[in-house]
Amino acid sequence: TETFIDYGGPLSFTLVPTTSEVLWTYGNKIFYVDLIQKGDNAITDLTPKVEDRDFAVGDNAPYDKDYIAQRSAFPSAKYVRYFGSRLWMADGNRIMWSAASPYHRVLPLLSEEPVGDGSSDVTGLYDLGEHLVVFKSDSIWIMVLETINEFGLAQFRPVQKVGDVGCISNASIKKIGNELVFLSEKGLMAFNGQTIRQVTLDRNDNDKLINFFSTLVPGRRSNSVAAHWKKYGVYLLALAVDGSDVNNRVLVWDYNANAFWIWDNIEAQAWIEVDSSDEEEILYFTDLGGRLYELGNGNTDHGAAISAYVTTEPFFLNIIGLKTMHRLSIVASNESTDIDVEVLHDDASSGTVQAIGTIDISDYNEIVYDTAVYDTDSYIENRRRQGHIDIRTLAEHVKVKVSHDVKNENFELNKIELAFTASESRK
Repeated sequence: TETFIDYGGPLSFTLVPTTSEVLWTYGNKIFYVDLIQKGDNAITDLTPKVEDRDFAVGDNAPYDKDYIAQRSAFPSAKYVRYFGSRLWMADGNRIMWSAASPYHRVLPLLSEEPVGDGSSDVTGLYDLGEHLVVFKSDSIWIMVLETINEFGLAQFRPVQKVGDVGCISNASIKKIGNELVFLSEKGLMAFNGQTIRQVTLDRNDNDKLINFFSTLVPGRRSNSVAAHWKKYGVYLLALAVDGSDVNNRVLVWDYNANAFWIWDNIEAQAWIEVDSSDEEEILYFTDLGGRLYELGNGNTDHGAAISAYVTTEPFFLNIIGLKTMHRLSIVASNESTDIDVEVLHDDASSGTVQAIGTIDISDYNEIVYDTAVYDTDSYIENRRRQGHIDIRTLAEHVKVKVSHDVKNENFELNKIELAFTASESRK
């Protein structure tokens, strides 16, 4: 399922693999493209095809209209998703479902349930395990099979799993492992089918991104769109911040390392995840002007160097009032020239540099590509180089910031070591 955007906000897309149909919602109506039988009439309101009627709803068919009351056309819907051989649709506070494929164009009137008390609308649909998950802005529900009635119709009921927290952007929902990750009123959350957790909390249960989330444009949060870049193990969420009318930041979560960083100057209004014929994963994004970009192709930003930095969590000894002397000892990286290093006092004002230096990790004895002698020298394309620096500073807490802006070189940081020496107790 992919999510694109129009002037009214993100659209809801889904694929029916058994019939090669792509369905989406626009203006609260459902449309489709038949990927096999393309043509001038491929995009239309989704109603049962003439050739479907006899085997599906005709005399003595499984869904004979004489016995099963059903809709004559598909209903209005803001969200649509194909799961468990059925089409699921949501509009307002209602959740609706079709008959099982190949009868997924049949919509019995009894196949509908309200979700909650009607105080809030459905804000997203996604599947997890054996259940469809229904998100509202203030709660999370799963659809549970209750019974098969005398006409062979499956009856589902919504069961609430989480209260007080929900999803505010259907396009932010992505499945990562056994969890659904999504944007909520309280930040970035993950739902495992039973409970939720806030993924941006540090070891002391403080939100590491509270300042960033405070800059989100309230009226644009529902237009946030996410991608799961499996090749690099990251969740990407494009958002609008600082009063912008378009998504102008990308929050990146490396879920294996549980690290976050923020990309600017990427106005991703939609993501397109593609698996190519040679099984290579390709990620595209579009801007508001409809231009299409491939992400991660090349080592420059339109010819300019890509500036990047990483800031660590605070380093400290867990003794109240104890100041320590810090010495940055080793940085290991694939960089072959210089790395800029800053040390920030955690109790100083934001962005205040307390110490700064440059690590030269060039190795003059290293064999380089254009001078290596065949069958004599050993040339290593990728290696981890180490460097030392004497940055000394006195503080209770420090953070280390490592920066890079060398054109045509990818930057990988493998290790930071910091030496502590207890200095004095503060009265």
